[in-house]
Amino acid sequence: MDLLKIKKCGLKLWRRDMEILGAISMCPHSVSQLAREFFSSKKKCSERMTKLFQAKLVQRIPMPNDTMKGKPEFVYYEKKKGVKMTYAGVLHSLGVVDFKLWINSAIENTDSVKGCFHHGQKHCDSLMGGLFIPDGWINLVKGDKKLLYFVEVDCGTESLTSKSGYAFGDKLDLYAEYFDSEEYNKDYEYLGIKFKGFRLLTIFRSQKRMKHFVKLAKVKEADFVLCTTFEHLKEKKLFDKCWTNFDEELVNIVGKH
Repeated sequence: MDLLKIKKCGLKLWRRDMEILGAISMCPHSVSQLAREFFSSKKKCSERMTKLFQAKLVQRIPMPNDTMKGKPEFVYYEKKKGVKMTYAGVLHSLGVVDFKLWINSAIENTDSVKGCFHHGQKHCDSLMGGLFIPDGWINLVKGDKKLLYFVEVDCGTESLTSKSGYAFGDKLDLYAEYFDSEEYNKDYEYLGIKFKGFRLLTIFRSQKRMKHFVKLAKVKEADFVLCTTFEHLKEKKLFDKCWTNFDEELVNIVGKH
């Protein structure tokens, strides 16, 4: 967040506004997503976001693929030097936020479990030597169990495999190396928790693409991978069997049948 710009904006800001600006600084959000997280209605959200936009505290663009008649739904974001907003980038960001809202709601509605979603760029800058930054990470605490998850959202804009360049499937090799090295316990030492491995939660928009990725995970023996689709997560609870492991079996988020 640009604190100098906030001081000069001329608009009285409330605690909720600061929380909204913090969320948008991490990842673009649509009005619908902001309404779910911070407001009692989409209308109130839209009205407040318009004021923040007019105060030049946020930027906005129409929602990609918005087929609604009348006024378009906007996606709000923080303008960052050297970062260009693209159609693929916006779709990916909205997918990350959709999962953040699902997992945080699922945790809140589950007794005896603590934890929340964290955007990757805020906490994982040193992950795997900075080779790439995960979309997010989650730590769950259930009794004496401490569980670590990394999150990757796939929108079908990258090749799963490639012989000549980068592909989405290449991340499996990097995560496998990270898993075997146990370097994650050094990166997350500040939590005061020692994890025994981690899970990679990968969420797809396409069932067909997810199946191809599961087969790729099996070939690479990446048994830490759990996959699902946004469609499959709908109406599901935290420990429902809505994840597919590399043996193509449905399991819950801790990998149990």
